[in-house]
Amino acid sequence: MKYYLQLFIVLLLGANCTAQLPFHWLQKAREHYKNEDYKNSVIYFDSLSNAPNLFDMTFGLIMQHAIEDSLKAELLIEEYAKSSVSSKDQISPFYRILQIQDCQNKEELIAFKNELYETINLAAGKNYYSAQFNTIGFFELQNKLQFSSSETQDWIDKLSRQNINTVAPNNGISAVKNYLRFIYAQQRYELGLNTLDDIFNVPCNPTDQAFIDRFIFNKFPDFFPNKFEYQKGIIEQMENGTTKENYGTQLVANHITDKNLNWLKSIYRNKDDIKKNWYNQSQKDWKQFNPGADINAYIDSVGNKGTWKIIDVWGTWCKPCVKELPHFVQMQKAFKKLNANPIEFITLCNDEPEKVSRFMGKNKYDFPVMIIGRPQLNQLEVDKYPTTFLISPDNKFVRLPGENKAFFIKAYTMLDW
Repeated sequence: MKYYLQLFIVLLLGANCTAQLPFHWLQKAREHYKNEDYKNSVIYFDSLSNAPNLFDMTFGLIMQHAIEDSLKAELLIEEYAKSSVSSKDQISPFYRILQIQDCQNKEELIAFKNELYETINLAAGKNYYSAQFNTIGFFELQNKLQFSSSETQDWIDKLSRQNINTVAPNNGISAVKNYLRFIYAQQRYELGLNTLDDIFNVPCNPTDQAFIDRFIFNKFPDFFPNKFEYQKGIIEQMENGTTKENYGTQLVANHITDKNLNWLKSIYRNKDDIKKNWYNQSQKDWKQFNPGADINAYIDSVGNKGTWKIIDVWGTWCKPCVKELPHFVQMQKAFKKLNANPIEFITLCNDEPEKVSRFMGKNKYDFPVMIIGRPQLNQLEVDKYPTTFLISPDNKFVRLPGENKAFFIKAYTMLDW
């Protein structure tokens, strides 16, 4: 446990945090924990609840260590659950999980079952830990007591309502809420209460998965499957046909990697059908590109209608922008050789015209560039540099991620596949 907390301190010291008082509380909590003075350790850990990120990260490590059978971590959590500190309600549900895991007596398990059922609070408020901990507790009890189908449905309905009512203070908790929605939909599907659409329409993308992996679900793989792999398994059991292809396309459109794209191509009977389905699924959440009349007029003057376009917002003063420009130029040249209708590369530069002219001449660039200012940046909702838009032939757009832009351009356009 000492190693985990030391690692945690190192990580936090590298973070953008200037408040010193929470670090003092953390140091005091560590000192008491090291000396097995759990009562005073709890008091200082409770003080961290005023610094939510610090509190969450600290107890995330402690809870993971407790699952790995650290007696000290378990004793700290037990002391926490029996205390009267203000953050007790956030930790108590986890203590119940540890008790259920260790319990083999049926009568005691039934008592835990009744207690957990009654304490699932439909107005979860700020206690966003409760939904995930109570769900883990439910699975542990279900595994040991063999719930009936009607009991399972009742529990899932109640847990779902709790999850809906749970406040999501950040993207990580939103990701957990979405993942739990998937888990509940999965349980209903296996009870014959949900359709395939109910399983596949729950949002949970790779970014969400990265958040989820920081929580403790991966310590319970039998209860909490990887969403992508679970859905992929369902698809692979389907007979070859349109339904299989459509669900596969929908799944991969939210989890774009080379491996997943190759798997998708393998399930299609007719390779000519994949492009249409891919465009429909991958672009279903894209919106019309509306950068304003002046930028639209410029794009129309230098580009062709009905083609894929890369619109890059940059500045000569922006080192990441300058660094990636040669890659766009080389990529466009490669596409011109391989495709009859190449992607067009058009740029919008927030800079002084003279500087841009010198920069273009020095680097022998000849791609289109329009000088823009604050009004156009606001219209485009640009909040970082570089910002790159991929525009489809029917003028829908997606903002490309900061890394692997070339990969996503090739994937979305299906050019050079």
